Amino acid sequence: MSPMPRPPAQRHRVFFSLRFPTRLPTLVSARSPAPCRALAALLLALVLGTPAPAALAQGSLLAPLLKGEGKTAAAPTAKDGATKEDSDELTAVTKALEQARQALARQPATGAGSEERLERQYLLAQLARSLDRQKDTLEKLRRVQQQTADQEAQAKTWKGFDSPAPYSALLADQLRDARDNALAQAKASEVRQTLLRDEQAAATEKYKAAQVQLRQAEEKLPPVPRNGGSPDAGVQEARDQAELRSRLAAQAVAEADAGVRLASAEVTLYRTQAAFHGQQLDAIRNAVRFSQADLDTVLGELDKEHAIQEAALVRQRQRTAKAQQALDDAEKALLRARERPAPPPGSSAATAHNAQLAALAQTAALRRIQLDNAHLAYDTLQSMLTIRSQERQAWQYRWMLMNTRDAAKLRETSQSFTQVLERLDSWTRYLNGEIDLAIGQANDYQRRLRATAVAEEEANLREFQRAYQARADIYRDALQVVSNLQRTLRQWQQEFDASRGDLSLGDRAAGWATTLASSARVLWNFELFTAEDTLEVDGRQVKAVRSVTVGKSIGAVLLLVLGYVVSAWLVRRLRRLAVERFGVQPALAKILSRWGHFILLAVLFVISLDLVKIPLTVFAFLGGALAIGFGFGAQNLLKNLMSGIMLLIERPLRVGDLVEVGNVVGTVTNISIRSSIVRNGDGIEVLIPNSSFLENNVINWTYSNARVRRAIKVGADYGASARQVSEVLLGVAGRHGQVLKEPAPRVLLEDFGADALMFSLEYWIDYAQGADARQIASDLRFMIERAFADAGIGIPFPQRVVHLHPAAAAAAATAAPGDTGPASPGAPAPQSS
Repeated sequence: MSPMPRPPAQRHRVFFSLRFPTRLPTLVSARSPAPCRALAALLLALVLGTPAPAALAQGSLLAPLLKGEGKTAAAPTAKDGATKEDSDELTAVTKALEQARQALARQPATGAGSEERLERQYLLAQLARSLDRQKDTLEKLRRVQQQTADQEAQAKTWKGFDSPAPYSALLADQLRDARDNALAQAKASEVRQTLLRDEQAAATEKYKAAQVQLRQAEEKLPPVPRNGGSPDAGVQEARDQAELRSRLAAQAVAEADAGVRLASAEVTLYRTQAAFHGQQLDAIRNAVRFSQADLDTVLGELDKEHAIQEAALVRQRQRTAKAQQALDDAEKALLRARERPAPPPGSSAATAHNAQLAALAQTAALRRIQLDNAHLAYDTLQSMLTIRSQERQAWQYRWMLMNTRDAAKLRETSQSFTQVLERLDSWTRYLNGEIDLAIGQANDYQRRLRATAVAEEEANLREFQRAYQARADIYRDALQVVSNLQRTLRQWQQEFDASRGDLSLGDRAAGWATTLASSARVLWNFELFTAEDTLEVDGRQVKAVRSVTVGKSIGAVLLLVLGYVVSAWLVRRLRRLAVERFGVQPALAKILSRWGHFILLAVLFVISLDLVKIPLTVFAFLGGALAIGFGFGAQNLLKNLMSGIMLLIERPLRVGDLVEVGNVVGTVTNISIRSSIVRNGDGIEVLIPNSSFLENNVINWTYSNARVRRAIKVGADYGASARQVSEVLLGVAGRHGQVLKEPAPRVLLEDFGADALMFSLEYWIDYAQGADARQIASDLRFMIERAFADAGIGIPFPQRVVHLHPAAAAAAATAAPGDTGPASPGAPAPQSS
């Protein structure tokens, strides 16, 4: 038998990545070369077919390996960076591998019924493969250790770059990529190390079980006869098989241990590389410049990639057209087959016809999937072109940020990157889900392919499988683009955050000011709602939607406030001018100024909305509510408002008029838009709605003339001369200073009262001269009382004359004292006059 070929260098990675071990406690140290060398020596002795020493047979040298008690002290280092123990271990494994291959080659050809020999040959082959993988692992371990030593030496001796500062931003990107790649590889190696330790624990458990089986097989061997006879061949062969299984299990433990040490060495190497690249980044952090030449270089590369992707897009468009044509042909063929007359059921022709329809339907379904893949590939290429265009803009924006060092823009960009990265994470999850779905569909067709034996059906299933695999590949390409973009944005975000940390206090303050201004601008332009406006364009009515923002609303309010102040000042000036130069009464001027101010504010409100581009239609949505409010809630308000306008136009009363409305009598002091104020004789101001002046009877004592006739009634004794009384009353009226001479006062004898002659003194007063009717009436009464006393005219009080019948008087005189009973019914009642 020829020696087994040597596996490739990456074979152990695939081997371990396909295992799914159960996590168990790690029993073998990752850095215990001495037990591994002992195990290699044991395997060498077993493969050579020589009896192992007793210590090896009892597993005394394997015990430290299983218990994790091997030597961990550092051994002398060889010239290539590996320890001497590692070199000895590699040599021992190499020799064991050669011996295993020789032992495998010496195995006789297996014939029928040689199950034990077949198993032994299989175990030897597995042992050889495990030794081969362990050898590759140890060789790679030497290279990794050497690389680690070289990297550490380089980090110690590195003093900086040869070229002087400033350094290109592209160099910083390369160093950042190298550092991130090294950290990612270190993380992957740590995960692989964890998996290998789990496999090592599982292999250790298998080795222990193999040892138990070996001891049980040895216990079944009978004692060796004294005459030198050999033990039973079957029992001996079973013991040898158990020993070979134990050897293979021990080799699996050694192989896993080598893999753990390699993964640990790789973690150290990658972390050393990441630290070195981080050291280089720290050295150039404050001296990085993004020059125009660097930007031109990047944009040139992007343009080349863009041109390549555009050419690929053209080719994909052609492939999509071909796929569409293929689908159309397949569907037409299926339609023609369905339109043909069907053969009689149960005949061979019907069976062939149905098979043809099924095949054509499968072909159409396959062409449809291929067309979907073509469209998907085309859309992916278009998205990649869009991403390239956005990437070009991003590079230009980065160049601007790195050369302006605007703190506000750096902060804003970092926040926007966070949002973009969140969306890209969502796309990553979506693409991973689509990839899993496509792979699952491809695996489903793979299982169906294994179960079929028809050549034609096998070909169709294989085409379906390839179609879904192609779809998975398309999604993988898209995922790669998204992943690259995520990585670039994260690096830039870290760069921007570091740049923000290097800014001076003044730059940070300017950045915060810019941020506040930007936030205020966003708030200023925040849209509250929209309103439709009708515009006339070329004689046609066009509806446009206008935005009502916070800024427009504040602007309208400010214009209203400013207009209110200016209009109030203007109205005051006009009122003063009307009174001083045109002789307008102050009360009238006040009313006119108030109404004028109200009209100016209404006009100003409309102008303010127009200046800030807020259409009046924003209040259209309130039309229904306002209509209801006008009909119910605002009814009285509008009624009083319109009444005020009518009072202003008709002027049935003015400020200063003496009016009587209902039970209120007083002087009008103010006429406003909604109500008017009347001050009564007690000095109490009463607010009367304007509608009351139009709906009720109103007495205006000074409407057209301020002269008013008043009257005082007085009674005189019947014994006085009526003419004398009249002269006295006229004299009293003539002596009062506020009683008008024209029209002249007059005295009327109104009635012959029961107790006195009733006279009425009528006189005229002028409210325009400030006359007080009640005070004048009181003064006249005082004067009449004195004048009547001087003239000997009495003012009688009420009198009663009682006439008694003589019989009734006698009866009353003879009545018992205290008898207050009623008189007899026949007695006449007293009469009075």
